[in-house]
Amino acid sequence: MMLPPSLKRILIPAHRWLALAFTPIFLAVLLSGAVLAVKPMLPAEPPAAATAHAVAQVLAQIDPEGRATAVSGALGGHGLAVTVPQSEDAGVYSILTGERIGGLPFDVFAFAKSLHVGLLSDSKLLVEIAAWVMAGLLLVAPLLARPRLRGTVRGAHVLFGWAALPLLLLTPVTAVLMTLHVGRAELPLPRPQHAAPLAQAVERAGQDHLRDAFVSARRFKGGSVLVTLQNATGPTAYMVSDAGVAPMTGGKGLVSGLHEGTWAGAWSGALNLAAALALAAMIVTGWWSWLKRRVIAPKPQPRLLLAPPRGLPAE
Repeated sequence: MMLPPSLKRILIPAHRWLALAFTPIFLAVLLSGAVLAVKPMLPAEPPAAATAHAVAQVLAQIDPEGRATAVSGALGGHGLAVTVPQSEDAGVYSILTGERIGGLPFDVFAFAKSLHVGLLSDSKLLVEIAAWVMAGLLLVAPLLARPRLRGTVRGAHVLFGWAALPLLLLTPVTAVLMTLHVGRAELPLPRPQHAAPLAQAVERAGQDHLRDAFVSARRFKGGSVLVTLQNATGPTAYMVSDAGVAPMTGGKGLVSGLHEGTWAGAWSGALNLAAALALAAMIVTGWWSWLKRRVIAPKPQPRLLLAPPRGLPAE
């Protein structure tokens, strides 16, 4: 498809300067996404060596004020990793005695998710805008330049962009769909009126699953608690609120699964890792191509030759 020259004169500078302006955000989101894509490729943490009822009792002892926001199995299932925001009570505890064993280890995936979702702050809107910009840049790019075999960084940038376009579009397009709440799983229960402590939510989730092993529990902003239990057939997540307990059927949804690389386990994680690194390579090569042309080796400006005034000989 050929664009009118007048439209290309507008789109090319817009494509260039938008990409340059968003480069730091793009790289932060893409590299943190690459780290998150590794998680589905790793073996899952084994469930706790205890039922939900036993974990609820220990958690009530560890967190009597109900301030914990997340708890999961640790130490191969023999401990509990308890997250309590801005408190020294956060740490790893014995699942048998409730005694504190040590502090929480650095969670590289939690750090990467905070960077990926909100740039380590409450900047979710900025990340969503960056997703729209990235998707727009990728969709417009094939209309601005044709692939040609050139021995330059810019030539490689354009050629790779054409060849890997479906892979490059995977992450930003699914991110845009997620901002529109398309293809995401609906919560099975309404938002609770009162946020129950994690220990109480874990106890309620395990009432009808007395033999299931506890895996994890985490609180949502609305007050609901997602509790994951595991039996012989595998893990099952339950949404717990003051409205009841309901299983999460259908997973996170197709779009979320495609974006997070969880729809096919390790294979989909590897695909998302390749997509994130390919996008990062496109950002770096585009930035380097511009830097090389405009800063490192700028084109010489033509000199204006002025004619000598009349009556004076030319030098």
